[in-house]
Amino acid sequence: MSQTSEPTVRSVLAGQWYSGTEAGLRREIAGCFQDRFGPGDVPPAPAASTQRRTTIGLVSPHAGVPYSGPAAAHGYLRIAQEGVPEVVVVIGPSHRMSYDATMASGGWETPLGPARIHADVAARLLAECDTLQDSPDAIEGENSIELQLPFLKHIYGEQLLWVPVMLADQSYEMALRVGEALARVLDGMDAVIVGSSDLSHEGSEPTVAQHDPLVIKQILALNPQELIRVRRQHDVTMCGYGAVAGMLTAAKALGASRAEQLSYYTSAEIAGAHGYVVGYLSAAINR
Repeated sequence: MSQTSEPTVRSVLAGQWYSGTEAGLRREIAGCFQDRFGPGDVPPAPAASTQRRTTIGLVSPHAGVPYSGPAAAHGYLRIAQEGVPEVVVVIGPSHRMSYDATMASGGWETPLGPARIHADVAARLLAECDTLQDSPDAIEGENSIELQLPFLKHIYGEQLLWVPVMLADQSYEMALRVGEALARVLDGMDAVIVGSSDLSHEGSEPTVAQHDPLVIKQILALNPQELIRVRRQHDVTMCGYGAVAGMLTAAKALGASRAEQLSYYTSAEIAGAHGYVVGYLSAAINR
């Protein structure tokens, strides 16, 4: 398996959505774990996994770290406690591009060092799912993908190998295609799959309070098809519904049988309601 530590994608959001220096980012991410909305504990030093992994999937938000970071920290503490996986796959929605993409090799620059691509997993995924394109330029700057990297690099350091998957097509059909392809590629591996999504983006707290439980219920029921149906029926402004559905599909095929809500709060609880409120969920998908 060929790997390279040379960055091929820039860290576009560093210094904007999160700290742009190594020291500042380490403080910022460590603070998320200790935040009043965080888990209240710090992740252990990265070590090889010594037993069969329980948590094989996460739902993780992707707003600016000061907002969604404490929620994300709950999920990342959970997988850090189970050791370093062979690969982490991050599935996120596209906010800018009109096609589905991944990266076949290289790495993603971060203030904590490059996040190296697991080239073998990426190559097999491209072979299994011909709707994905190898397009680092398309993924660069996609916040649904990049906002997971500060946490992954913080908990795993140089041992991190990962593969990004960016979905413009968030239909159930695409989620099923990507999820089943991932399950075939990751079968027999010690892997974690992250479905990156914020929940409702609304102009009122009551709307968020009404809509978010509808999609959370389907996530916790491990029901990707119903998640997408309910989101459409109720016009829930969840941005990464297809990404989460793809993660759920893959995790179920790899043996997941239960889900656990780790954290939920809204941006209004962080900074007050200012005419725009976003919901942040962290959930673990477990064997």
